[in-house]
Amino acid sequence: TEDEATRLQQADIAQIAIDLSRREVLYQMSLAVAAKLMSLSLLDYIV
Repeated sequence: TEDEATRLQQADIAQIAIDLSRREVLYQMSLAVAAKLMSLSLLDYIV
């Protein structure tokens, strides 16, 4: 729509880049935590 086109044209590219970088870091951290949790065995929980 016209409102969306106007909003996209007025977007602050620097702020968008910062937000994207922040989300990418959070995503990578989430993947690292998930990988760590999946690598734990039952013995890790018992000890």
